[in-house]
Amino acid sequence: MRFENVIKHFYNFLRDPQLTVRRNGIKVKTVLHVTMLFFIVFTMQILLLAPISAALGIENVPHAFEDLLEQFDSWKIILLVVFGAPLIEEFVFRYPLTKPGLILLGAGVLAGGLAFLICENIQGLSQLAQIGIGGLTGFGCILFLILRYLRSGRWPGLIHNHYGSIFYVVAVVFAFVHIFNFTLAETQWWYTPLLVLPQFILGLLLGYVRIQYSIWMSVFVHALNNLLPTVFLFLI
Repeated sequence: MRFENVIKHFYNFLRDPQLTVRRNGIKVKTVLHVTMLFFIVFTMQILLLAPISAALGIENVPHAFEDLLEQFDSWKIILLVVFGAPLIEEFVFRYPLTKPGLILLGAGVLAGGLAFLICENIQGLSQLAQIGIGGLTGFGCILFLILRYLRSGRWPGLIHNHYGSIFYVVAVVFAFVHIFNFTLAETQWWYTPLLVLPQFILGLLLGYVRIQYSIWMSVFVHALNNLLPTVFLFLI
């Protein structure tokens, strides 16, 4: 496939994500195309978001990487940020994208986690009750989906017919998890969408790469994404 076709395919995939895996093994040409696609997306992010961040002062929000610089040697940071984080996050967020059973489990975990977070803000509710409500919600979600599966006798009605929504929900969750990398004042809560927008865009690219190529290609792209700013911060 020519590179311009890769760009077109990526665009069409984002318009209507489908669980249609096409893999011919990892070849040098494939790695080159995926790397070029990453740099295009990466450059577009910088051109779009850098002026906005500078204008709003978002670039001055404290980041967890600053703590890492104080606590660890450079090689440990590279090991953690460039190798450890991409490997863990890709197997947590992207690996299940082609595994219906894991998508089912993930839906339950997400539903239970959201219920727990909501319960945390309810005054007078004990921690045991919060955990119980979260657990029951997650279990109920999984049970509901299993019953739907048993009724239809096949996965397409649950997974394939709603795959676009699943794909984008995973990207959103992946993005918002990264808000914990920042230290926000109470009055800065509205920064959240802009702070996690780069991770959302990255999540879309990584999801595409994982589905169309392999989990190891998405790990590679994720590592490359983390390597560039890490090297930049070491140099300044």
